[in-house]
Amino acid sequence: MHFLKKLFTLLLALFLILLPCLLLIDHAMPIFGYSFHVVQTGSMEPEIHVDDVAIVRQCKPEDIRVDDIIAYLAPNYYPPITLTHRVRQVITELDGEQGFWVVAYGDIQSDIRPEHHQPISAQNIIGKVAGSIPRLSRAVAFMRSSQGTLITLLCCWLSALVIVLPVVRKRRGRKRS
Repeated sequence: MHFLKKLFTLLLALFLILLPCLLLIDHAMPIFGYSFHVVQTGSMEPEIHVDDVAIVRQCKPEDIRVDDIIAYLAPNYYPPITLTHRVRQVITELDGEQGFWVVAYGDIQSDIRPEHHQPISAQNIIGKVAGSIPRLSRAVAFMRSSQGTLITLLCCWLSALVIVLPVVRKRRGRKRS
């Protein structure tokens, strides 16, 4: 029984730590070298779906290879959005200028030739996609709504009480002894 209480407390603490991290999705703030981005298009289906959350690992541009899936800021959009596409070509020289660019597009567009796509510069590349969490963006969208924020805060506060109250009771018991 004592083991179950400790496990329950540990799970609640983990919940309190991870829940705010969900709110950081799409804010490009890396956590231990990883950032999380909502997939907004179906261009990578069936591998990655709309509303999945892509887990993106930061990397050096030189580590990117053809067939890697990357996340990058699409400069043609205002405000810029994060796109997730497969690298089709790596370019180290463009119009006589040395640097690093990739041509990337979705799997459903695989019949389009690379020269019909704009090269993406290294400064716009966020990193390589390490995996994805299916449909997580729906939960995040709910948490960001006014009702969802209220429910999320209540869950966090109640969880914190469940963790803190036993500790406070133990300390009061020790002081009385």
